[in-house]
Amino acid sequence: MTDEKQTQEQADEEMINQGFQELLDSYLATKHRKKVEIITKAFNFAKQAHKGVKRRSGEHASHSRC
Repeated sequence: MTDEKQTQEQADEEMINQGFQELLDSYLATKHRKKVEIITKAFNFAKQAHKGVKRRSGEHASHSRC
């Protein structure tokens, strides 16, 4: 793996983790904050299941187009 590709993958990983943390923080601010453990387990399961998955365009599946 090239240094550029590895750097991009690390940046992607950080972006995903930051987004998930923001989601959890928002969730914890609600009355429904009792299911953090199951949400975290689901996130980790999905993250592992999609590891290395790319779109037909070659872009990582974790990138979104909002």
